[in-house]
Amino acid sequence: MSCGRAVAGVLALAAGLGCAGEPTAAPAVPEIHLSDAEPRVRAAIEEARAAVAAAPDSAHAWGRLGMVCDAHERNAAAEVCYGRARALDPDDFRWPYHLARVRGLSGADPAEVADLFREALARRPDHAAGHFRLGRVLANAGDLEGACAAYERAVELDAGFALARRGLGQALLALDRPREALVVLAACAALAPSDGATRLAVAAARRRLGEPIEVGAQAPASLVSDRLPLVDPARRAVQELGVSTLHFRLRGRAHVEGGRFAQALPLLALAREGAPEDAGLLRLQARALAETGRGEVALDALAASLELDPDSVEAHLLAGRLQESLGRHDEAALAYARAIDLEPRAGEAYVLRANALARAGRGREAAAVYERAAVHGVGGADLQKNWGTVLHGLGDVPGALARYERAVELAPEDADAHGNLGAILEELGRTDEALRHYRRAVELQADHPARERLERLGG
Repeated sequence: MSCGRAVAGVLALAAGLGCAGEPTAAPAVPEIHLSDAEPRVRAAIEEARAAVAAAPDSAHAWGRLGMVCDAHERNAAAEVCYGRARALDPDDFRWPYHLARVRGLSGADPAEVADLFREALARRPDHAAGHFRLGRVLANAGDLEGACAAYERAVELDAGFALARRGLGQALLALDRPREALVVLAACAALAPSDGATRLAVAAARRRLGEPIEVGAQAPASLVSDRLPLVDPARRAVQELGVSTLHFRLRGRAHVEGGRFAQALPLLALAREGAPEDAGLLRLQARALAETGRGEVALDALAASLELDPDSVEAHLLAGRLQESLGRHDEAALAYARAIDLEPRAGEAYVLRANALARAGRGREAAAVYERAAVHGVGGADLQKNWGTVLHGLGDVPGALARYERAVELAPEDADAHGNLGAILEELGRTDEALRHYRRAVELQADHPARERLERLGG
């Protein structure tokens, strides 16, 4: 392993880190710049620093201080602490692993960073994220064969690790092995079909093989970001020590996006303590509150959000959905109307407003908005069915017939579309045609209400 190389930007105390297991001069507890830190961040770091001062030979204390500093982007201090923890407890996977991460961020020699990852993986060879990180360091350093081996090991450990599959495919492409790359990248695309970088790599592999490239495979530049998640339990343990407003916000958002709304709420509340006038945080909080059955409180949060950012289309749409969940269809229709005023191209808002108006018994207005939604090309068969039902309620049977026919055209496997069309045809005295659609509805859904109509008509 490469030892003794100075790392630019690290506190002078880091000079005594040495290699794992070697005697090192115990560094003083590092001073950490905290003048710009939030009070709770300052308190967390000072508490961890005091633990080191009280037990300077404790690898756990040094490691925890490193993790707290790492969580709050105090990387130079984190390096010192991780290095000391590694020297005190050479058998703990975490300390060389986290040291490798932060040294990589500070621009250290890739060979040294790779050696640290290898040291960590020798202690925990089943850590898929570690093999991926090693592969990425090696790929960036030009060691593509070594990168492939590391990525392959990550995929062996976690077959669903799309990011490792993508890295492997890209490394194989760089080694001019497009056939192997295409197999790997196709598996990645199956796991993450919307990832632009994977689609670009697949297209590149096909081009080298002289194979046709599918329409849409050339992802626009806006899609070629690192969109795939890196699931790393060791890194997550560091992140969970973060107590800044940003950390609470990011973790709360991740819970919301993952559908874990109850877990999101306390984190979002803590984030709001540090950013009480952040409209985006209030919207996130409102969404989580709504999903946990606290609609009225969610509306209060949304109202506060809209006071801060009255032009948020997202907030008006969410307000409409919340009002509908509480049975307030007129209020919902007003919220959707405001969203349309702000963004006339927001097709979804037209559908939502039309549905709310229909539920409020305002059929003529609903029909007009359904027509506007159709112009925007949104809603599909469901819009046509709802529109047809509204027109039928207004006595416009020919209009309803046209909408139901369009619904069947758009969704020929939709049992309700066939059932609705059958009902209108029966009303118009076109019994044979009605029976055909009733039969199709029952074929698609055995317990569909059309079965009763079939029995009454002897069909």
